[in-house]
Amino acid sequence: MRRDINAGLGRLENGLLFPKTKMPALPNQQKRNLTVKLPVAASKIKRQSPSTAHIPIDSGLYDNLKEDRKMKLIPTIFAHNKKEFEERFKKILPISKNIQIDFMDGKFVKAKSIQPRDIPNLAKFKNNFEAHLMCLHPEKYLSTLKQKGFKKIFFHFEATKNPEKILNQIKSLNLTAGIAFNPNAPIKKIIELSNLADVLLFMGHTPGVEGVSFNPKTLEKIKALRKTNKKIKIQVDGGASPRIIPKLAKAGVNYANIGSYVSKSKNPKQAFKKLNRLCKS
Repeated sequence: MRRDINAGLGRLENGLLFPKTKMPALPNQQKRNLTVKLPVAASKIKRQSPSTAHIPIDSGLYDNLKEDRKMKLIPTIFAHNKKEFEERFKKILPISKNIQIDFMDGKFVKAKSIQPRDIPNLAKFKNNFEAHLMCLHPEKYLSTLKQKGFKKIFFHFEATKNPEKILNQIKSLNLTAGIAFNPNAPIKKIIELSNLADVLLFMGHTPGVEGVSFNPKTLEKIKALRKTNKKIKIQVDGGASPRIIPKLAKAGVNYANIGSYVSKSKNPKQAFKKLNRLCKS
């Protein structure tokens, strides 16, 4: 291994050049002609700046890298019919870059909503849209949701016999694959599926209803999961009130959906700002 290079420029160790603190004075002509040849292994090293570092599939949609530790809020559009959808869509669109739209089939949950075919083409908007399927046979909606411009899809663990297959189908569409769990879902299965999904959605209460209080079981399961998986993205939908949001942030939740608190507010923008101030863990 050669240690000295051209009159004391420094030493080469493990393919890296370590210059001396003081360089010898050289005439201008010598300075222009001076070159240092590094071994191939060192010269081919690519330096990666923070801006080009790898970002997980889900983080790229919703994370501000300067605020990694802050939980993000995502307003939800929960609408039973097209008129209600249009009213809430108009309210929510200007206040948040990230928006969730709920779909219910009247079978998996009692309530029924508009269908994916009834909403506008979302690709023309600058927002990031995610779909929450509270429906049986979620696989039949995936292609339409992709065409409509959704970037993330959640389906329910309880709505299918083969959640692993649907997660793979969503990923094959180059979308973020999320799976939702009701409050009574077994923690063992949640932990198992956390290794396959891009993001897990914990329901704060029984799905298909709005304005219901938060179920404490959900927080217990989030804490249990965090002990086994520090990296998985966790999202919570339902019951995220001003009292609950700080607890979610402290438990390591990455995203929380907010519904009626914002959508039914007289001033949705101010209501959204108020909740955002509570999100630091």
